[in-house]
Amino acid sequence: MGSGVIFLGSTVALMLARRKPKFVVDLFRLFFSLLPKRWQPKGISLIYNFLLGLTSFEKSKDALIFILLTLAVWGGEILWFWLVMRAFGISLTILPVALVVAAGALSTTIPASPGYVGTYEFVVVTVLGALGVIIGPATAFALAIHGVTWLTVNIVGTICGFQLGVSLRSPMSQYWWACVGAGETNAGKNLI
Repeated sequence: MGSGVIFLGSTVALMLARRKPKFVVDLFRLFFSLLPKRWQPKGISLIYNFLLGLTSFEKSKDALIFILLTLAVWGGEILWFWLVMRAFGISLTILPVALVVAAGALSTTIPASPGYVGTYEFVVVTVLGALGVIIGPATAFALAIHGVTWLTVNIVGTICGFQLGVSLRSPMSQYWWACVGAGETNAGKNLI
């Protein structure tokens, strides 16, 4: 119940921010005025950058498509984890599997080793252990899912990179700079 209220409140707040950015900036200026002076510019900058990101959803149809694609990707990831868990003899329902997926995704934000090796497995095994899965199958699953996911992302990424003209001699190709440049030329335009 509580998470549903938080989700609904967040959705309403994002819709308000998208439709009334000036109101949101004024509201946060008031909040940031209570903070020390040295933090105020950083806080306002964060809000402006956040609102700039919301400008990609100028049309409600774009926002709906984004939400549906996000749900499809997370749903596919949960299904993928569930199927691989079954292969390792781990029988969990969808909600605990979703918890494992979310914990694994959050573990990749921990700055540790390249490819998140170790931290990812630790978090996945720990969460599976808390869900009652014994350590042997949990560790085997964590290693397998991480390896297969890492390989898939890197193989597909390499193929797409070569298709875009990225070479190993100059990874920062003209295509990458063209994309970055295009994004920056309209930065902040009609934000407020």
